[in-house]
Amino acid sequence: MNGVNKVILVGTLGADPKNVTSKEGKTFTSLSLATNRYWRNKEGTLERKTDWHRVAVWGKKGSLCEQHLKKGSPVCIDGYLSNYEIDEDGTKRWMTSITAYDVEFIPKTKQDSH
Repeated sequence: MNGVNKVILVGTLGADPKNVTSKEGKTFTSLSLATNRYWRNKEGTLERKTDWHRVAVWGKKGSLCEQHLKKGSPVCIDGYLSNYEIDEDGTKRWMTSITAYDVEFIPKTKQDSH
């Protein structure tokens, strides 16, 4: 049986898009995406948790992200989870990020500007 690995996120960029070169020498655009979750605690107070997501955008779409998006831009990401190993000063660690199939640029509304 094949599995399903699909991620759809709508959030806000926490930093300007960044051009990165992989260890294989391929370039991609890295996005730092924030999404918020809300709930009410036992006392009925509304609480918020911000989750940060690493997103890799390859090819022409990545170049377009770098040209047209900036910190604070709202976007919709459609992609899949990717796991990879990095070596930091001789210590190997596993990382998880989202590889984007598509990035939809969402126009800011007046409410977003506040």
